[in-house]
Amino acid sequence: MKTVLALAAALALAVLVLQLRPAPAARQAGCAKRVYVTFFVYSTFPPPKNTPCWSYERPPQNLARWHICHWNKPTNGSGSSWIYDDTSPAHRPARAESVKVAKCASSGGPLGYEAMARKNGVWRRVVPRGVTITRFYAETYSGESTVADYFGAWLARPSIGSPVVNIGPASLSATYGSIFRACRAIAPGVYMGVYSSRPVTAANGKLTQLQKALNACTTRV
Repeated sequence: MKTVLALAAALALAVLVLQLRPAPAARQAGCAKRVYVTFFVYSTFPPPKNTPCWSYERPPQNLARWHICHWNKPTNGSGSSWIYDDTSPAHRPARAESVKVAKCASSGGPLGYEAMARKNGVWRRVVPRGVTITRFYAETYSGESTVADYFGAWLARPSIGSPVVNIGPASLSATYGSIFRACRAIAPGVYMGVYSSRPVTAANGKLTQLQKALNACTTRV
């Protein structure tokens, strides 16, 4: 009888211990990589909801900090950081573009970006004497109606600059796919770019898709 009671007491104690043992902690999400995104969105674009794994900047929505220069359009913005958007081998004479980049950069920074259109099979970096360019961006699309038709060319020469995809004409699936592919292709700690001349909002679904793509690319679950 004493043996039975002892066994019963031991079983009761074991059950109590199991009940008091804390549940296994849920596996916390971490960063598979951290990336940075420059959004060249020249239309309605509310702030994305980012995570600690990706950060962003929106120069066209922050023209008190930035000014943006073009080959054949007026400069926008009053900030000291600058963007020249964009160089192209089709811009002639080449010397004239160098002068325009230098003028754009005359504010002195602290940041200076140069976006590059691909024409005649090349992207053209323009670095005037005395000008410091923080980062080059290689547009991977051939025009307003394409998303990333030059992405293969960029993959063959990623050192030319950070890749930029165009989600303006993209479907929702192409928005997700192009951003995810570019994000996966860059190294951790590197910048990529997203361009659009059309709205990127929750209402049209593109804001949601870009957030999902960047989250999927950068987060380890």
